[in-house]
Amino acid sequence: MTVMSNYRNPYVVEVYGYCSHQNILTIVMEYMTNGDLYGILHKNSAKHPLSYLQRMRMARHCALGLSFLHSNRVIHRDVKSMNILVTEDYACKLTDFGCAKLIGDRQNYHTVERGTPLWMAPEVKRGQYTFSADIYSLGLVIYEIFERKLPLFDTIRQTVVLPQTYQSSPVVKPCLDPNPDKRPNAQQLVKVLDLMIRNILSSV
Repeated sequence: MTVMSNYRNPYVVEVYGYCSHQNILTIVMEYMTNGDLYGILHKNSAKHPLSYLQRMRMARHCALGLSFLHSNRVIHRDVKSMNILVTEDYACKLTDFGCAKLIGDRQNYHTVERGTPLWMAPEVKRGQYTFSADIYSLGLVIYEIFERKLPLFDTIRQTVVLPQTYQSSPVVKPCLDPNPDKRPNAQQLVKVLDLMIRNILSSV
């Protein structure tokens, strides 16, 4: 919590304060009407019929939040739909920074495994967590936003299996590249999503 209590951004849930009493941590933070993204996509999908444009904007919000963290040298280390909260008008904000790590100016990686296996980048399982690992996890979240499920995983090759329709995706496919050096950074991802949203709006 100490990592994020000093930061403010429209796409990161604001923490107002926290305290500990008898080993119980109490956190006071921004109220998010629609709960977490996982609930919207998997538990209450009938109540939340999201349009394609809404989903694009939600993906963009997540990328903007991650871009803010990375620009402040913070690796989230547990990006997943349960750690993204949603406002009444479906703005998405990153939360749960229990695993977050502030990286020094000359560091680009952290060597302790953290995160949730289903959303975990392959290099994390080898003991190295980079900013690119957050991008991999975000790629899975974006796929989840559009499909309301995670892609299949090849346990033998230890790789995600994307449907043919995603093989040319300018967002999901690059994010899930097994080579972390080939993934876009968060700022590049925001630019791609901005362009895609502009193209949607111009065609209406």
